[in-house]
Amino acid sequence: MSSKETLEQFGSCWEGLEDPRCGNAALHDFHELLMIALCCVLCGGQGAV
Repeated sequence: MSSKETLEQFGSCWEGLEDPRCGNAALHDFHELLMIALCCVLCGGQGAV
């Protein structure tokens, strides 16, 4: 399975979730940010730094 297919499957889980960002914050794809956050949490990340 390609990374694009994986991201699409991940995105389909969050289809109904509304993007709360506005302004410049919305420059990046919301589903990609959710994937990064999930990976961070799974690897033991505890903050934004």
